[in-house]
Amino acid sequence: MGSSNVAGDDADPTRTPSTSGRGVNLGPVLEDTPPRLRFTVGPCPQKFALADAPGFISSINDALVRHADAQVDSLEISLVFGAPFQLYLPSIGGYAREHPHAELIEAEHVRGWLRYGMARAAKSFILVVPPCPPPPTTTIRRQGSGREAAAAEAENEGMALELPASAIAATMALTLGNATLTLPAPADASFHALTELLLSHARIDDWDRLSKLLSSPSFPCLKRLRLEYLVGVVELELGVDELEELTIVGSRDLRCLVVNALCLRTLCVTDCSSLESDKGELAISAPALEVLICSNMCMFQGLQFDAPSVREIGKLPLWTHGHRHQVGRNEASIWIMKHCTAAHRLNLHLHVPQFMRDYLVVRLQSIQVWWIMRAY
Repeated sequence: MGSSNVAGDDADPTRTPSTSGRGVNLGPVLEDTPPRLRFTVGPCPQKFALADAPGFISSINDALVRHADAQVDSLEISLVFGAPFQLYLPSIGGYAREHPHAELIEAEHVRGWLRYGMARAAKSFILVVPPCPPPPTTTIRRQGSGREAAAAEAENEGMALELPASAIAATMALTLGNATLTLPAPADASFHALTELLLSHARIDDWDRLSKLLSSPSFPCLKRLRLEYLVGVVELELGVDELEELTIVGSRDLRCLVVNALCLRTLCVTDCSSLESDKGELAISAPALEVLICSNMCMFQGLQFDAPSVREIGKLPLWTHGHRHQVGRNEASIWIMKHCTAAHRLNLHLHVPQFMRDYLVVRLQSIQVWWIMRAY
């Protein structure tokens, strides 16, 4: 297995169980009762042999079959290399380093892992899947209903997954390899124990359902919500009274964000470029908000902001030149600063276009040359 980590129940019985779940194991290891299952490819591709990948994936499925009727304490399946330099690059829809084992991960594998983790993991469920390599260019035969044709097209472009309607875990982190994700109806969903949710790298086929699901009574204990690199989410309207932390990163299609949360203390919105369009809207009502980090600002006409207790503002954008909406966006940023009278820490991001930077460099160089010639 190289340095991949596996946790489960078929190891050498003479081996002392590890409390961390880390180590080099050729078979799963029983840890605690109920067991904690952990499968990871490790930090970098150099330490994970591609020849071991088929057996590694099979070991995951085999371990879950052996625990099919049992509840586990936690389940982690992490198939993305975890080294700090392994950055996700939105421009290419992939990571800085390739994942050659990605083509071995079938949609049915991921569907089974999702079903098992949400039904059997009592405390935490972590699923991290790399993007599948694009399939060869093919012509999609559109047969049957429009829904069937859309599903066929999604499967051609990548995985098509359905989020199960319930989970028993308290914390859940799903990184789904840019799969198309169908969400359950809010009336059918039950996530009553969930306090922390990360949903990332997915294409949402119904953004209106996402808002209704997260704002429904299905999530009565949700405290921390993080949404990363979601495609297709144009509008997001959240009304979650118990929510304390909300982070939205890299949702490039998001142009309307409405948040109404009585207990929200931290709000972070970064790399959501569509908020800067002439249709961008940002409406925040959070009387307990203390930390606001917002790198994308809508125009002043689209801003509604009621958060009088903000004490820290970060990455607030201001433009010098070069943005066609810079006046309206700067006006919105300045309005927020003026109305956050309790703030004691402020971090601004001043945007200077490249042509202005080049001009300043040339001017500074010419001044330097002038002083040198004058000195002689």
